[in-house]
Amino acid sequence: MKDSLSKSNLWGLFAVLAMLNVWDAATTAVLVAKFGADVEANPIMHHAISLYGISGLYMMKFLVVSFLGLVLATYLRYYQKHSTSKMIQRSLWVLNAMIALIVVNNMILVYHTFTI
Repeated sequence: MKDSLSKSNLWGLFAVLAMLNVWDAATTAVLVAKFGADVEANPIMHHAISLYGISGLYMMKFLVVSFLGLVLATYLRYYQKHSTSKMIQRSLWVLNAMIALIVVNNMILVYHTFTI
């Protein structure tokens, strides 16, 4: 029973991570459409946007979330132990917090873009 609760908790945190990435991509796309690729501070994402436009942004987000999902699925299938489960849970919390701050920043920029 404890394992199933741990798995559902980890998948729930991953679902939040995926939703935050979608929200980040959407707000970044709005800003890129308004100001161009220079609005993106991440050099890898900036390069993808410069080469492929907004679809490069969505492609990179999809690849990152897919990779993290595969890592989580592999961990839950083969390597699940109590101590590492806590580490993965904390890592997902930190990633969620970081991306949430990025989304809040993007939302503030989008808000100011359309109110000025």
